[in-house]
Amino acid sequence: FEGNPSNYFPLRDWSFSVTYGGEFSDNISSNIYLISLSKKIGGHSLSARYSPGYQKEFSFSSGESIMFEDSSVQSLNSNFTYKELFGFGYSYLFASYFSAGFSLRMFEENFNQEFLTPVFSDTLYIVRNSEKVKRNFWKADIGINYFLSEFVSLSVSSINLLNFGETHSDETLRNYELKMDRGFMAGVSFAPLKPISINFL
Repeated sequence: FEGNPSNYFPLRDWSFSVTYGGEFSDNISSNIYLISLSKKIGGHSLSARYSPGYQKEFSFSSGESIMFEDSSVQSLNSNFTYKELFGFGYSYLFASYFSAGFSLRMFEENFNQEFLTPVFSDTLYIVRNSEKVKRNFWKADIGINYFLSEFVSLSVSSINLLNFGETHSDETLRNYELKMDRGFMAGVSFAPLKPISINFL
């Protein structure tokens, strides 16, 4: 979907793919990076994918620390996680030389920040707490393909055309949201317009 928002695939019927790799996942027991399924019905092309490996986590010190009774010091940390949950795509082949479509993806952002809270009782002491904030939102893009020949096509598509969903009430967290700058991309693809059949005797 990143490089093909128009969602055109030269399929004959069904397509199923799995990408596997432990280096992409923060959970050793879950090494599936990407699972996708596509179906062609006449001029219509439908696709869906589940992408647990599309994620990135950042951990850094907040600049504050707490000292325990044994004189040990522990810094307060913040963890920010960004991930794509799943996506959908649709395209239609209007003619043998032109197709258009769109992609729709759902993302999740998780912000976990530690902070110190003073507690007043018989004595004053400090408690370490954490605040977790989650945000879900959608990104939608459109694109077109123009086929110069059976093997060469031109494509133009949007980047971050539509972004909608939950927003952060905390102004500070808005500085750490995924960038939503709009743009467009164009490219040339060298692939067959129709699937090629190879028969082995």
